[in-house]
Parts: sequence; structure tokens; C-alpha cells
Amino acid sequence: MFNAVLSLLGLRGRNPTDIEALSPTTQRTRRPYGGQPVPLDASQDPTDSDFYDEWFDAINIVPASDGVSVLTFCPGFLSEDPNTHEVDYDEEMYPREEDINWVRRLRDTNRVYQHMFESESESTSSSHPRIVRYLGPTPTGYRLERLKPGPAYPRDLDPTTNDAVLALYQRWALQGLNALDYIHSKGIVLNAFTEDALWIREDLSLAVAGFPAAACATCVCRQEEWSNPWRAPFYGEVEPERFTEDLTECPKRDIFDWAVWVCTNMSGASPLRHGITTSRSSKEYYDELHEREKALKRGEFVNWPRLPDEMLGVVVVKALRGEYTTAAQALEESRDLVEACGRTLSDSHVDEIDGFVWDHEFTVKRRSEVCWNILAKGNGFGKDGDSVDTASQMSKRDPGEDY
Repeated sequence: MFNAVLSLLGLRGRNPTDIEALSPTTQRTRRPYGGQPVPLDASQDPTDSDFYDEWFDAINIVPASDGVSVLTFCPGFLSEDPNTHEVDYDEEMYPREEDINWVRRLRDTNRVYQHMFESESESTSSSHPRIVRYLGPTPTGYRLERLKPGPAYPRDLDPTTNDAVLALYQRWALQGLNALDYIHSKGIVLNAFTEDALWIREDLSLAVAGFPAAACATCVCRQEEWSNPWRAPFYGEVEPERFTEDLTECPKRDIFDWAVWVCTNMSGASPLRHGITTSRSSKEYYDELHEREKALKRGEFVNWPRLPDEMLGVVVVKALRGEYTTAAQALEESRDLVEACGRTLSDSHVDEIDGFVWDHEFTVKRRSEVCWNILAKGNGFGKDGDSVDTASQMSKRDPGEDY
């Protein structure tokens, strides 16, 4: 993967601040993107030529030359003809026909976006605040609006010791459901509501960015076309019906994914891992986890963790059990719980919490490529007892921890 190559070259983690500190000679000789091939319209500015994000270890995103958008493409990209815009891929990386499915799925995502906005006046731009704006197809995939900070996510902020953190997680939970409600209203299922798919705006609000696994009536994502790299290998066995031409039940699975994400945010552990007391490095830990996974596959797992109401516990459990048929139902009950714990909800936005100036409560600083720090102002402490200023990193989670 590109990240491994960049790490070996010592280039991963370079950011605009680092570049500005280099000598002019070094700036001139630095190779954008570590010398890796990128689409023709990618930025070549030495201060803005690092990889922006990656999805599911299979899709790369780089800043575009216009400074306000980003481009998607698959690893193995070799070149783009400047005249015909025909794209070549590494045959060694894609030796089999099925391996090229990543490229095909990325291009097919354009059809999902077009389906989403076909009933609106503009078919190539999203105006929903919880959806990253789609700006049309490209030879390698498609173009999206560029968010700042964008691909950033907190790992170690503790909502039990910092009320602003709890409010931020509540806000994101509402915004995630609002996004799913809109997506489902267009006859689309996301199939991958995970940390990888989410970006953050400057006001620390949430926006869904990753649609490569999404499906609609005119563009179904079949399981054989998607290797589920963001899940553990057993995922296809646990929920083989997720990728199906019958999309009627799929919203429940998106809501299930939302509940896993919320539970992990609020408690620091995914639902299936709650209550396992043995060391994570032990065989016993993974034996117990695998037994729970098999019980989930059989529909027999019932010991879902019940979080406190302020952490949306009852909604999370109902979502994990598949009791919601629409995201709107979960959103309404989540709003009730958030309001019951003393929050003031916005009159003008269904998914906003009043009473916080988010950029006064938090500050976001770049740490390295595809990795940011979120610093909570005040007296919050991390889960290990460290000050939040040093403990809270926004970065990618281990993709094996989804359940």
C-alpha cells in the first residue's frame, strides 16, 4: 500500500508546516506523494501534495489542483493519458479479473450519486450538510469537495469525564442518523457506515464521504464484488445477506453499523467486545470473541451492552437488535434522550445541539498524513488518566474492531 511505501521513504507524516520549515533546495527536490503516480489533476504544490485520505485500505484520495476538491483513485494506478484520459493500472496488482472490481466499484459510485440527486435540480452536487458534496466523475473515479480537517476522528476522548466530549458524540450520533435518513429516502443504502466513511467539517460537524459500497436499485453492490476489507474476514459469514438485490431490509443494517459506531465512541469498545475480561493478547480473548460472532450469525446473540441514557444506550440496543425500520425512528428517540439529559436542541436543525461553540471547546491540529489531533480545552482527562491535550488523537481505528 502507498502508506507503507511512504513510511519506508520517511515521507509519511510530512505536512505543510513541515514543508515550510525545509530549506528551499529541499522543497524543490521533494517528490509529491512520495513519487507515487497520481491522477493528472492532483495538486503538485509542494505544500499540498500528501495523500488526503484512504478508504478501506483500497481507495486513495488526493488533493486536486484547484485547492478546494479531492480526487479518488485505486492503488495500482500507473498513468492517465493527458489527451484521451485513458487510465492504466498495474497488472501485477490486479492479476485477476475480480481484482479490478475495486476500480469498477469506484466508477460505479458515480451512478449511486446520480441516483441520489436525479430528482433535484442539480444532479452533480449535494446540498445536504451531512453529505460531502459530490462534484462529478473523473477518469479514475470521482471528485468530492475538500473538507478541513476532513479525515479526522477522535480515539481517546472520554465522554464520562468531559461534558463537551459527550455533547460532541451526541451531536455526531444525531448527524449520522440524519445522513442515513436522507440517504435511505433516496432509495440508497450505504453498506459501510464506519469511521472510514466519515469526514469532519471545520465546525466539527459530521459528513458522510465514503460511498464505494453503497447500492441502489440501478447499481447493486454484490458480495462477490466487494471484499469487505474494513471488516474481519468472517464478516461475509456473519451477514451474508447484506449485499443483495433486495434492498428493503438494508436500512436496518446501516442503522446497525451506526449503533456499533456510537457504542465504540461512547464506551471505547465495540459491542461484541464488551464484557470480555481476558487480555486482548490472549487466545482466550479471541476464542470468546469468535463464539460471540458465531452467535450473532445464528441470530442468538442477545447480550448487547446497555449504555447510560445520555450515551443513547436504549437506542443503541434497539438498533443492534434490528428494531428500527428507518433512521428517522432512531433519530427521534435519540433526540428525546439527548434532550432528557439536559441539552437544548436546535430549533432550525434536527441534528444540532445548542449551547456549545465547538471551536471554543475543541481545537484540531494536524499530526501527520491522514491523522489529526483533537485537543479538548478545559479540564478533561483521557481514559488512561492523561490530559486530553496529549491523549486524544484523531486517527484511523483498527478495522478489525468494528464489532
